[in-house]
Amino acid sequence: MSSQKMPRILIVDDNESNLYLLEILLSSKGYDVETALNGQIALDVSHKNPPDLVISDILMPVMDGFALCHEWQADDGLKTIPFAFYTATYTDPKDEKLALSLGAVRFITKPQEPEDIVRIVEDLVAQSQIGALPVAKLLPEQEPVIMREYSEALVRKLEDKMLQLEQTHVLLEEKIEELQTTSRALQESDDRFRDFASIAADWFFEVDSDFKISYVSEKYWEITGFNPRNLISHHVLEIFDTENNTLLADQLLRNLEANLAVHDLESSQKLNNRQALVFLYNGMPYYDSDGIFCGYRFVAHDVTESRNLTKRLTHQATHDALTGLVNRWEFDRRMHRLLETSTTTEHVLCYIDIDRFKIVNDTCGHVAGDQILRQIAEVLKRSVRERDTLARIGGDEFAILMEHCSLEHAERVAEDVRSGIESHVFNFDTKTFNVTASIGLVDIGPFGNQFSEVLNAADGASYTAKELGGNRTYIYRVDDNEAIQR
Repeated sequence: MSSQKMPRILIVDDNESNLYLLEILLSSKGYDVETALNGQIALDVSHKNPPDLVISDILMPVMDGFALCHEWQADDGLKTIPFAFYTATYTDPKDEKLALSLGAVRFITKPQEPEDIVRIVEDLVAQSQIGALPVAKLLPEQEPVIMREYSEALVRKLEDKMLQLEQTHVLLEEKIEELQTTSRALQESDDRFRDFASIAADWFFEVDSDFKISYVSEKYWEITGFNPRNLISHHVLEIFDTENNTLLADQLLRNLEANLAVHDLESSQKLNNRQALVFLYNGMPYYDSDGIFCGYRFVAHDVTESRNLTKRLTHQATHDALTGLVNRWEFDRRMHRLLETSTTTEHVLCYIDIDRFKIVNDTCGHVAGDQILRQIAEVLKRSVRERDTLARIGGDEFAILMEHCSLEHAERVAEDVRSGIESHVFNFDTKTFNVTASIGLVDIGPFGNQFSEVLNAADGASYTAKELGGNRTYIYRVDDNEAIQR
């Protein structure tokens, strides 16, 4: 692994979910990432330890992105550091023009695919390192004009919000007038839709005091393909995926029986084509004019796309793109967690180094090498338990973290791995290759929580196996003078 220091990137956003996703995505690519919840915090952090690149949202409390960029360019110690915007609120061309006038080098609108974000960051870092990023220099006479445009942008957003509030106010007044002219027989229905309208759900439903479903909106049919009338008189638990989640069922029933509101309850629902949708539910109890409990009103938001994107981001950040195995970053995280939290000492680390792999790369090229690495990954998968962590931690190096496993059992697994690789015929194009592996085994227990010592011992054991001729397993022991010397 290269010892060159990776660029340090500061991400500024008041949305903690956005910060987390960008942090794990860029950290997985090796960047040193720091976060800040607003512009003022970003300035304080940067004065202590200046970053190599700033990616900032615009609409934030305390100090927004435009104000941060203006302060940034006015600071002699920071103005040479490239500043980029990443926003979903300011999408008007005037906003982009203002951002570039303030000194930003890039204006990015949300959302972006993970690979696009990485590509943009790599491009900005590369251009910055060679001094190829154009930065607008604000002349003193231009500052009043720019600040006026900045004020106009803020006023424009405020006017948009005010217009939305006025429209909502008009709709509410019309609704109240309508309710006042209707009969008492329609009162409950009117109250229901007023509540649902204020929450603005994708679909909604209502249950009575016995927790039986009494109403489901027609939008349910459009989203799921199921007839909502088939749910009427069924228990409310049939809406949720309680069959696979008994904890969710218990928690929900406790809330309902205590007449407590239900907040952000997430559950999936299988469709006829086996596809699953994920909904976020919120519910509140309602009472009649005498204060007697009548049941619950629930709203559901379809968050399937958002959850799928989160899963993709997390998978890309924690898995090797070539083999699909856990990557080095995630492997290190799991090792640290095991060493810090384990209450038992029966864990083994298996370090696998492919023998003479460089010969394949040099004679047949990297495409052949990549194909063989994928095939090796498939061979390794057949030998490990489901609970074990199998990772690719280097070019031709793999590791297996065997939790709650004796050294004797680990030795048998290592032998299965070694013989499996040795007996497998690796094919590429019209050529075949016979590949072997040098394997090092380390009992983690004696090392306590010393992460680097465990890894060094495993690496040294595999190196000893390679020096002894390869295609073998070598077990590191604390009193092994030969391994320690190596």
